[in-house]
Amino acid sequence: MKGCAKAIQRSDPDELRKRGEALVAEAGSGSEDISADRYTALVHELRVYQAELEMQNEELRTAQAQLMVSRDRFAALFHQAPVGYVVLDDNGMIVDANDTFRSMIGCDGEPLRGRALVGFLQPTDQPRFQARFKAFFKKPAAKSLEAALRVKGGHARVVRMAASKPTEGFRAAGDGASGLLLTISDVTELKQMEAEKQAAERQAERLRKFESLGRMAAAVAHNFNNLLAVIMGNVELAMEDQGRTPETAAYLRHAMRASQRAAALSGSMVTYLGLNRDRYQPVDLVAMVRASLPDLRAEMPDTIAWRAVLPDAATMIRGNGAQIRQVLNELLANAREAMAQRRGTVRLGVHTAGREQIPASHRFPADWTPEANTYARIAVEDTGDGIADEDLDRIFDPFYSSKFTGRGMGLSVVLGIVKAHGGGLTVASTPGKGTIVHVYLPLFQGSPGSG
Repeated sequence: MKGCAKAIQRSDPDELRKRGEALVAEAGSGSEDISADRYTALVHELRVYQAELEMQNEELRTAQAQLMVSRDRFAALFHQAPVGYVVLDDNGMIVDANDTFRSMIGCDGEPLRGRALVGFLQPTDQPRFQARFKAFFKKPAAKSLEAALRVKGGHARVVRMAASKPTEGFRAAGDGASGLLLTISDVTELKQMEAEKQAAERQAERLRKFESLGRMAAAVAHNFNNLLAVIMGNVELAMEDQGRTPETAAYLRHAMRASQRAAALSGSMVTYLGLNRDRYQPVDLVAMVRASLPDLRAEMPDTIAWRAVLPDAATMIRGNGAQIRQVLNELLANAREAMAQRRGTVRLGVHTAGREQIPASHRFPADWTPEANTYARIAVEDTGDGIADEDLDRIFDPFYSSKFTGRGMGLSVVLGIVKAHGGGLTVASTPGKGTIVHVYLPLFQGSPGSG
């Protein structure tokens, strides 16, 4: 062991070099005191040192290989992570980004280093990101920001960004800049599911409200009709009294007309429930609308331009023609009122639409599911004030009032008539631009003479 320790101690490169140089110098001076043992010992030590170097080189190669494996493993984890990673410098410029983020924005093969991250956001979200960026740097913990990424192809992805200070290996630059590591999660599908959940909750609420209103309307209509029957019966008896004065007769006529209007209102409540299904027969919507055009035009003031688009061929449904005309009258009256005293345009059209063409949003009744393959579609469009999105779900409620739709039971009756015909409505509106109402009624495949 002593010899081994001594050999290891002699394996000093500087000492070996000095001894070798000294031995060569002695041999060159012609000295005869150099023994063979000195040469042998030096050669032995050089060979030991060579072995040590080879061992060290092998250790270095092994360490380098392990380092490369670790680097490749880290790179794979970095680039194949389910979230996007972006390293930013203090100015918000991209220093590095993983493949997941590149896929998010559709820039798989493009260099991103040196480009501003804000440039990949939708213009509406850029000011908000820039305002929050400095706060991220000061204290990134527990901070997040949602924004929309611009994606090649024109669409956008909603992402949630969380920030942290990068470790030394992630430093943005070697000049002391701290940088920022953003974790970017794609929450587009999550947002869609949240929107769908909210829409389902709103629809369920509309269904509950409709059922509640339906029960109330049915009960009120039943009891109201019973009371009206008694009142109108007594008024009729009083009108037959020969001893009544002209003044009394006038009062009785007023009472009878008021009772008849009350009966009509009660009938509207029944219609709102979709219970009036009698006297249905084949109706050509195109012919009916064309015949009604003179009267419909007469209702429009000079400030409103009128457009009607009707096909040449018949569009047949099975229903009550008088009720369908009432639907047209109510929808056009609301379109007219939506423009108040301003100039505008009202368009009326009759078309056909496949089941797959019917929008799923703002569909009425709330529980209506199109079952027929093809529907007749009546379109009433105006360029009026429009309706706020939060009000759209209430415009068919009985006696709902707003500055756009304050017509008592008018639109409620429209909904009831359409429901009784096995159809539905959709409404699309933009405040300040106008509203379009589509009425969908199942096509009747028979001939006009076949009931």
